[in-house]
Amino acid sequence: MRKIAALAASLALALCALTACDELFLKPDVDSIETALGAAVPIAYVGTLAMAAFRGETTRCVDFATNCADPPCGGLVNVRVDDDCPLPLAEGGQGMVTVTGALVGEDTGLFAAVFSDVEVGSRHLVLREVRAFIVTRFTDSVLGEPRNEEGIKVLFYDADLELARDDGVDVAQSQWIVDVATRGTPGDPSDDRMSVTGASQEAGSGAERANAKQTAMIMVEMEATCLRNPVRGYAMIEAVNTSEVMDNGITMLGFHPTCDGEANILLSIGASSLSTGTTVRLNLLD
Repeated sequence: MRKIAALAASLALALCALTACDELFLKPDVDSIETALGAAVPIAYVGTLAMAAFRGETTRCVDFATNCADPPCGGLVNVRVDDDCPLPLAEGGQGMVTVTGALVGEDTGLFAAVFSDVEVGSRHLVLREVRAFIVTRFTDSVLGEPRNEEGIKVLFYDADLELARDDGVDVAQSQWIVDVATRGTPGDPSDDRMSVTGASQEAGSGAERANAKQTAMIMVEMEATCLRNPVRGYAMIEAVNTSEVMDNGITMLGFHPTCDGEANILLSIGASSLSTGTTVRLNLLD
């Protein structure tokens, strides 16, 4: 058995030398990472702008905002999406994101947002709505930026999301935190840097879905200058399928500074194990 496995591996390496490895090997399923990023980044983007707009600060890409200079108070913020105000991950998108909610204190807001009006050609964002998320403004060292840099922290749970498609998955528990370094311009997202950290546990039943899946991301960073993929950080998926043993496995991704829409497969254990050391293309839209 070991000889057969060694022979198969040698054959795969020989084929790799003659062809593109990325096209040869089965790639791991990274849809849970794509969904988490596809939700976290737009939520943090509009949350940062809404916080600035509610506070009466000069804000790019906001067409209307209720002034909430004396909290607690609530209102509405309309965030414009177009070529001049691209929504992260949705380059070329058009539409409007409506954010409602309230500042419950000078530095803390509780918001909801509707993304269903945003279109990216024939595609859409992975989420249609987030029913609740918390935004906190603070002054500290954010993502290695100079101390006293103003930052925004955004917290949300998968249970509060309405996704663009229902894939039959139930989220047992999750928590995602996005730290945003606004670099001294909280009302201008063009120079922001985001860091996504969190984890989720899923359970579901589908022909191509694992019975259970755990997903985690550690300081996965997005730069405003790259709308296609994270530029730093790590992510991991562990999948268990009691009916299809071949679907079981662990995948670990690393993200790189090149803005090419891909991630490095640092490790893959399972049916896609031969893809270790190659890359996988990310699909951060629906």
